[in-house]
Amino acid sequence: MPIVEFVGSSRSDSDNQTANPARLVNYYRENLGERRVLKSVPGMVQFADLNTVLGYAMRTVNGVLYVAAGGGLYRDDKDGTSTSLGEIPADPDTTMDGYVDNVTITAGGRYYVYNGSTLTQYSVGALDNIGSVTFLSGYTILTEKGGSKFEWTDLQNPASRNALNVASAEGRDDFLLRGMALGGNLYLFSTKSTEIWALTGLAGADAFQRLGGGVIDRGLKAKNLITDVDGSLFFVGNDNVAYLMGGTSLRPVSAPAVETAIKQGEPTNCFYYEDEGHKFCVIRFKDRPSWVFDIAMGEWHERATGLDLMPWSVAAAERAYDTWYGVDNLGIVASLDGPPEDLSKTMRRVATSMTLDQGARLRVPLTEVRARSGFSNLGREAKIMLETSKDRGATWGATKQRSIGKQGGYGDRAVWRGLGQFRSFTSRISQADNVDLPLFADMWVETA
Repeated sequence: MPIVEFVGSSRSDSDNQTANPARLVNYYRENLGERRVLKSVPGMVQFADLNTVLGYAMRTVNGVLYVAAGGGLYRDDKDGTSTSLGEIPADPDTTMDGYVDNVTITAGGRYYVYNGSTLTQYSVGALDNIGSVTFLSGYTILTEKGGSKFEWTDLQNPASRNALNVASAEGRDDFLLRGMALGGNLYLFSTKSTEIWALTGLAGADAFQRLGGGVIDRGLKAKNLITDVDGSLFFVGNDNVAYLMGGTSLRPVSAPAVETAIKQGEPTNCFYYEDEGHKFCVIRFKDRPSWVFDIAMGEWHERATGLDLMPWSVAAAERAYDTWYGVDNLGIVASLDGPPEDLSKTMRRVATSMTLDQGARLRVPLTEVRARSGFSNLGREAKIMLETSKDRGATWGATKQRSIGKQGGYGDRAVWRGLGQFRSFTSRISQADNVDLPLFADMWVETA
């Protein structure tokens, strides 16, 4: 009996979807001994309501979670209490960092510091138009918006801007987009290149210098298409390729389907979160599901919202209070550790197989899916749906629903019989129950 594999990466390329229709939406793969299973992505459980819309950025500073959303800065305490701390421009390109009790923010070309009691704009320094903020070894570093300069505050004082503490990223003729600290160095991402600067050990205007050979001919596609990832950086380059970066090493990690989505779609943000040992790097899109790279598996899946698989609403994520949180476009801060539903709404999970093509007409008397059945906790049998395609996923037949087991029904399977004749056989399974019942990442297919 042939096995049709539900592949570990989404590979369906919108340029040629029928070439390989394989997709994982709201599923990711996990190793289980010699076999692999499909697991539901973690759901969203409301933690705090900011009473505004459009979440932009999040940062944990000195153990406390801060969120920039709408036109304000908010503190979310461990009990879920949300407090407005003051107004900042409503800017999708908002960036945040922190030092001790100080939260540093750039929004609308301006620089702000919240010192634990007061939110203040600091406008006097070397730069008039601020693009991003990052923190490195006691210095708060600001990059110029629409220019090549960057400045740094006095040591251990993010509120003290000094017009003499300034330098330029001039290795290539392009504009700065984002400054990021990594491994004791400062990475300055521009539109066509990246420069690496290091601390000199000197004070004031001599605090930074560019490393020898520290110019990389790869830029950043947009300011928010980058995130720090557990000792490295994940970003979308100006060539529409997703990279992991450590030191001066660039490792491309995107598949052709991801690069097509980046080129044709509207990517807005990159962010990072974890779940049960999996490290997820997210490229969020305005017009399609997010693409998510699982570092542990080296595979891509997609993340979507609702029954219609609309774009995922989360714009940023951050770890606080031993939990990962995300903020969405309705100003809801949610933990990313719940059952497979998003803010009590249905999360549809979809796995589309590669195509079984034996070169001649075939009949499919039986298909079978196995799962971690018996743990539904729904008070009823959990359901799984199957659709089949005869044209490599261009069109789909009627949905056929089966039980995947009730509570205590260990070892139950979902079996479909008499599926008909095919020249090529592609299957698509889906779940919508709010319980995680991992599926084996292959389907048994009997052919005749």
